[in-house]
Amino acid sequence: MEVRVVYDDQAVAWGEMAPFLHCHHKATKIRVPTVARSVQLGESSENEMNRERAGGKVTVRVEVRARIQFQIASFKSKHYTLRASCSPVVVYFSSSRESGRTECDVKI
Repeated sequence: MEVRVVYDDQAVAWGEMAPFLHCHHKATKIRVPTVARSVQLGESSENEMNRERAGGKVTVRVEVRARIQFQIASFKSKHYTLRASCSPVVVYFSSSRESGRTECDVKI
């Protein structure tokens, strides 16, 4: 599973997670540590990000790509690629604020 954090169409952080088995009848909260990278943003993007950070929050897009397989009893399907794009995701720089839920566009 790969996760990318995108600002103004440029990946600014990303991370990977090892494959895992998700059992049925359960919900699994997945935490993928993303590491910010030193990325050269365009001047207008850099100014906009600095303006947003000064306001205490930055709006980004989160993209997820994972290889998945379905299993029903002993039947296993072929592998599919899941792609999800979540936007807008608001990241707050204050510990007193928590990010809320965001709608994601998912394709398999």
